[in-house]
Amino acid sequence: MKIRRLAVVVLLGTMLVTGVACAPELMKPDVNYLPTGWYLDSEMECGCGESTMLSTGCFGALLYRLGGRDWDNQVYVSIYYMEANEELKELENDGEALSHLIIYDGTEEYSVEYGTMYIDDRIAGFAKECDPESGYYRMRVYCLKDSTFYKVLGVWNISRSDDEQDVTAVIESIIFGELERCD
Repeated sequence: MKIRRLAVVVLLGTMLVTGVACAPELMKPDVNYLPTGWYLDSEMECGCGESTMLSTGCFGALLYRLGGRDWDNQVYVSIYYMEANEELKELENDGEALSHLIIYDGTEEYSVEYGTMYIDDRIAGFAKECDPESGYYRMRVYCLKDSTFYKVLGVWNISRSDDEQDVTAVIESIIFGELERCD
């Protein structure tokens, strides 16, 4: 009886330690510059769900928005951060491959330019696109820091080219924060 009880205690202890060890730690991003009129609109705390082509399924999100605009003139930057899958982790220092991944991920139809840039001293791939049907420019940026994958989207109206500077400034001001555990 004592051996059975000991086995159950050891098994439960192992399950508890394994469960805690499996919860990923992600680097939550932030921005260190918001132009006049911009604010943090919403934040989705880090949590786990279904895995995707790029992620194990653990992710969080931030949405920064320029206030005082009607629905047809929205300007925003969304930052998704997630635990990268093993294949994606191999691209951490390859901005060119990251920019090609963006195009593969669905921007090739409207791509205007693509290349590499730096965010918080990390190489990132970007693609800028113009969608004349919707009337918006979009800038997508992919970046990795350790095991955290960042998928950034900046959007501004075609008729408001001055908003591009604000969107770009917000994206370029992204900083990678401290590790936080996703549950």
